[in-house]
Amino acid sequence: MTSSSIRDTGTPIQRYYVLDGFRGIAALIVVLYHYVGPIDYPFLGNSYLALDMFFVLSGFVIHHSYARRLRGGMSAGTYINQRFARLGPTVAIGVIFGAVATLAYYNSTGQEVDPARFALVHAGHLLFIPDFVDYNVPETGIFELFPSNGPLWSIFFEFVASVC
Repeated sequence: MTSSSIRDTGTPIQRYYVLDGFRGIAALIVVLYHYVGPIDYPFLGNSYLALDMFFVLSGFVIHHSYARRLRGGMSAGTYINQRFARLGPTVAIGVIFGAVATLAYYNSTGQEVDPARFALVHAGHLLFIPDFVDYNVPETGIFELFPSNGPLWSIFFEFVASVC
């Protein structure tokens, strides 16, 4: 099912509500996987496929939203700014929650954190810059790009792919 509306350029666009729904379901499956895990719920064992589905559908939605405008002369800078503005609030909320949770963890275990490094890393995360400064956060994987906000890797790569 689709719906039409008028974009600020005066051209009608279609919105695919069913695809939005599938993206939402895929996102919820991924969240469930991370919070309850496949050990207790075996149906979540292949939930990585939901992430793949989310990315494929997101690629279609992004193409549908921007292709005509890019062909019509939208600059790459305008496109990047619009994508950053779209993803920025979600990233900012995640970075803030991740930073608070990490500080709470450090406080509960009696560990100290270097405030300058901690601030530098999280300021970088707000700009989609991966963790290149070690502030002794307990990492969960060898290639952890955003250790205090693990899901940010997916938004990061979605942004990189859409810019490419």
